[in-house]
Amino acid sequence: MFGVFDTQYEPSRPYLQLVRRRNAATLLPIIQRKVRPGTIVHSDQWAAYNRIQRDLGLIHGTVNHSVNFVDPASSVHTQNAKSNWSAAKEKLKKMKGNTNSNFLQEYLQEFTWRRWYGEPHPNGCFQRILQDIADQYPL
Repeated sequence: MFGVFDTQYEPSRPYLQLVRRRNAATLLPIIQRKVRPGTIVHSDQWAAYNRIQRDLGLIHGTVNHSVNFVDPASSVHTQNAKSNWSAAKEKLKKMKGNTNSNFLQEYLQEFTWRRWYGEPHPNGCFQRILQDIADQYPL
């Protein structure tokens, strides 16, 4: 799995995607499609991310997790990403095995929808989906 999290929102807005490989050839095109130019990207020092600044022109700050959780010089950290991954995993765990690996991408899309649209709705996810259905199919 690969994820990008927009932390200017509360809760953070994720983009999650299943990937076969976590190499630069796979991840950089996804980052280029999903991250706006000029965005500041924080990551760990996974080798696939080494070319984010050079190839994609994004501002890229890193933290070396073998030394610190938060870079002492730049304050760069990946705690928001780790927190969001934890929430996504918790959602799957709450399903208590009632999952099908063939639908993992759909489970990630549901988690994404809930974070983007359901949780921020003043009356919760259920009311949001009812509102969306009513907007799509007016009486």
